[in-house]
Amino acid sequence: MAVERGRRPQARIRFKVLGPARFTDPETGRDEALPERRALFIGLLGDAGAAGVPRDRIAALLWPGSTEGQASNATKQLIFKLRRQVGVRAIIEAGPVVRLSATYASLDLWDVLDGARRRDARAVLDAHGGRFLDGSEAWEPPDLELWLQTQRARALRLLHEATERLAATLAGAGDFAGAVRTWIELHERLPADRWVRQRLDLARSQLAPEGERFAGRTRGTPHLA
Repeated sequence: MAVERGRRPQARIRFKVLGPARFTDPETGRDEALPERRALFIGLLGDAGAAGVPRDRIAALLWPGSTEGQASNATKQLIFKLRRQVGVRAIIEAGPVVRLSATYASLDLWDVLDGARRRDARAVLDAHGGRFLDGSEAWEPPDLELWLQTQRARALRLLHEATERLAATLAGAGDFAGAVRTWIELHERLPADRWVRQRLDLARSQLAPEGERFAGRTRGTPHLA
């Protein structure tokens, strides 16, 4: 991260939107939940990345039953209160667009997407905390609900793909127990996911016997220093 000359680098606020939405401040040690509308706001900004989100779109999505003026004022109040909670620098207002500062804030979703781009399965799994904005349910208007469900589907797909990639890598290296453990860990995180359960059962049936055969082939092989 580039730092202005003569200035001490500031620890970044950490937002979590995978699982229950929270923020942590490493300088003060604060670790707090985000109220639902603030969580949705951070989720919208995080999804948009550097492009940000137009203020009028935020107002329309978060206050669909209000007049334009009421929704605009409510958006201003939300940004003001959120800045009081997490710090002024984390939220950038550039004309009609609002975005999350990549300099003064970090986001678990960004880490997951970065890990997926680099095909680093372990990085994805380490950063992934669960269902996108877990706890936010049944929002109007339909556009917001569609966005929320789309984000949840993407987050789940990335988690599935990373687990599959890591398990395949471990199995390819002869660590069959590690491959099965990878699916067990995902099943413990997503116990209701039928696809994960099926993959775990398949891994157990295919990889556990292979691990026993591998151990039998290598048993008695002299260790090479």
